[in-house]
Amino acid sequence: MNSQIDNPFETIESAHDFVTLLSKAVSEAKQELESDVQREFASDVSRRLDALRMAVYMLDKSKLT
Repeated sequence: MNSQIDNPFETIESAHDFVTLLSKAVSEAKQELESDVQREFASDVSRRLDALRMAVYMLDKSKLT
């Protein structure tokens, strides 16, 4: 097996690259969730809207965006 896969945080640079990619993925997920919130806002399904808002809130608390 590839040693880089075995230990992805062997260097500071590889850890930094991972955190950068993670931050980008979280930011994209947050944007998608905010779009879903806007789309569901006019809907009568308040539980789904509440769940989407909770997901956005949790991403905000993660401090990765």
